[in-house]
Amino acid sequence: FYWLDNGNIGFILLSIILFPLIDWIAGFESKTMNISFLLFYLFFVLILCFLLISLLLFFICYECLILLLFFILFLFIPTYYRIRTAFFLFLFSIFGSISFILSLLIFILSEWLISSLLIVFIFFIKIPCFPFFYWLPEVHCEVDSSISLWLAGLLLKLGLFAILRFILCSFFLGCRFLCSFVLSLSLIGVLIVSCSCFRFFDLKKIIAFSSILHLNLTLVSIYSLNSIGVLSGIITSISHG
Repeated sequence: FYWLDNGNIGFILLSIILFPLIDWIAGFESKTMNISFLLFYLFFVLILCFLLISLLLFFICYECLILLLFFILFLFIPTYYRIRTAFFLFLFSIFGSISFILSLLIFILSEWLISSLLIVFIFFIKIPCFPFFYWLPEVHCEVDSSISLWLAGLLLKLGLFAILRFILCSFFLGCRFLCSFVLSLSLIGVLIVSCSCFRFFDLKKIIAFSSILHLNLTLVSIYSLNSIGVLSGIITSISHG
């Protein structure tokens, strides 16, 4: 059920490097509440997600990560706007979960093309890609710096890792068929997000939109469907972290 190879060793090393920094920042920011144990659980489940080679187990662990993050947002940061942010995160996660269940049912019926389309859109929400990126700036602006660093540096990489590990291997024909559509959508998202950065003065929101920009460029690189593009996508996502 788990494996360590060239596809996930870089992401695991990135997680090991960033986790002590995140925990150190959380110790400065959370004077009244200690969330180190929750951050440790997040780190453990994250490493488990990078090691898994089963799509179903990966998706279950990813949803556990989202529930833990929702719990941190809802309980430890109890302001009105942050509760609203947690609602947005939970809403997009529920949409992704329903799409995953539908894609499995359609795949059982041997409709591989529709199943490929649905399962790719699940990870478009997770990355996030245009037009499903609305939840990320909302979460970035309301959370503490430690959660923001964990979200941008580690959690967003899971969507790209899932495309590399599962989608390109199990649904390669669907990737070839939808390649032009995904590239066009990602490039449109790059243009819109780049122009959107000029509208804001909040530094956290600008960082959130620049993260979306980097990850969409990484998706364009991966969907070139050649070895150099996939390798450059991995390097770009790790350097973004």
